[in-house]
Amino acid sequence: MLPTTESRWIALDGAFNVRDLGGYPLPDGVTRWGELLRGDSLHRLTTDDQRRLIDYGVRTVIDLRHLGELETAPDVFSTSAEVAYHHASVYRVNMSAGTVSLPPDLVVIYRHIVDECQAGLRETLDIIADAPAGAVLFHCTAGKDRTGIVAALLLSLAGVAQDVILEDFALTSVAMERMRAFLPQHDSPERQATFEKLLASDPADLRSLIDHLNARYGGVEAYVKQLGLSPNQIYRIRERLIQPYAPQGDAR
Repeated sequence: MLPTTESRWIALDGAFNVRDLGGYPLPDGVTRWGELLRGDSLHRLTTDDQRRLIDYGVRTVIDLRHLGELETAPDVFSTSAEVAYHHASVYRVNMSAGTVSLPPDLVVIYRHIVDECQAGLRETLDIIADAPAGAVLFHCTAGKDRTGIVAALLLSLAGVAQDVILEDFALTSVAMERMRAFLPQHDSPERQATFEKLLASDPADLRSLIDHLNARYGGVEAYVKQLGLSPNQIYRIRERLIQPYAPQGDAR
């Protein structure tokens, strides 16, 4: 079971899937609270929502969405004077333009992302490695697929067990119920059924991706090195994420 699941959600009026990646067990510690947050689209955030995230410590926002999504739903932090905003699109084409078509199969989509969208993933990890003090919030539209893959890479680098990473991924299913009021409905039962499949947060889909990373690249660390991250960047990501247990006898 995930520890303190309720406390990792950031309650906001204009977003539904913003949560902290802290508190996950590691062999010799836990992941740090208040360092990395994953989320869904931030374009509906109220002024109070924005202040809550800033007061929580957010100083860097990474927007993983493609240009078509930004045009219709710009991130509220894109013009912020208090938060550094980065657009690091996973898809380097405007998916809304219909120039790229992927099958409605999340296993295929996830493999496409790690195999064919490496520039966006590399840029995202670069930004996190080099980010100044303060929380980094990375997000896409639903906070599920692109965001879920980045979260899985980060948690794996930190040493979080695979079963826990899969449980974190599945938490989006809770948020999806709140999102449904803002999602389109299709007239065709067949199209709606396909759409529902794409809304799922089935841990088996992410497990298949991790198996793919292990088989094709030799694991997550080997994969991010292949992306071009340096050992020092990987160290800084781990340093940001890992909170070691205090030594026995520490007065704290």
